[in-house]
Amino acid sequence: MDVRFRFFLIALMGLLVAVVWTFPRWYPLLNEETIAESFPGLEIEAQASFLALPQAVQNALLLMRNGDEDLELEPRPELALALVRARLLQDDVVSEQSLNGALEPPSETALRDGSFRTLDPLRQAEGEVTVYQRADLSRVLVIGEDFRAMRAPDVHVILTNNPDPLDAIGVGGDYIDLGELKGNVGWQTYEIPENVDFSVYPILVLYSVEYDYVISTATLS
Repeated sequence: MDVRFRFFLIALMGLLVAVVWTFPRWYPLLNEETIAESFPGLEIEAQASFLALPQAVQNALLLMRNGDEDLELEPRPELALALVRARLLQDDVVSEQSLNGALEPPSETALRDGSFRTLDPLRQAEGEVTVYQRADLSRVLVIGEDFRAMRAPDVHVILTNNPDPLDAIGVGGDYIDLGELKGNVGWQTYEIPENVDFSVYPILVLYSVEYDYVISTATLS
């Protein structure tokens, strides 16, 4: 084999190796415009992760961002972007340390219980919730270890008197805030104020206070 031809083959193989090795770096640059259009405003390095979400979720997020006159949906680009970023984060699993070592729900009387429900492709939650009364008559709300919800910014656990609070209007201004959600996965507890009457406030809501956005609800009966 000619020495020059052999040298050419070696150089060509080296070039191919370099191209393959650096593929993750240069490929996004060639496709930056296309990828950036997937979800406007989202960081370029996160666009591929957005495209990996289920198609129904992508469509719902884009619909929220852009709105729809025919469906009478106002565009909410800031909320949509916040939900995308939150959804791409890892689950925030509640640990025993964050619960001060409380590993089991209290053994006192169970007063009420319910289950979180999924409202649409963006507003998803599941798991059981129970209200217990201790021997000293204080009460605690326990979200079970099977709990899992979509991530969102500034989510609080609230009680409301509206039987079907699907949005900020449904939640209204008359609600009781039990505190910020401690994590979107796992067992957690919330103290219930002494004056709470569950016959008046029977609906538990996971509610983004910052964006007036309902994540999920559970009827405590």
